[in-house]
Amino acid sequence: MRTTVAIEDGLLDQVKLIAAQRRGTVSSVVEEALRELLARHQAQQVRADVVLPVSGSGGLAPGVDLHDREHVADLLGENRLR
Repeated sequence: MRTTVAIEDGLLDQVKLIAAQRRGTVSSVVEEALRELLARHQAQQVRADVVLPVSGSGGLAPGVDLHDREHVADLLGENRLR
């Protein structure tokens, strides 16, 4: 499909250079760039829709005090590594 798009002169110059190096067309370079942009956007959308499973009612387990670093390290087993 034919359409008209306003592109900054410097950007168009770079696209023309790439097209010439590939012995291709400006349209093919622009189409490839758009496909890559859309693929990255779609991949980000898929990641954003991930739902992590949650069990229980949420919140901290009874007796856990996040302000007590040593206690939290004990609960995580990190003090056993020393």
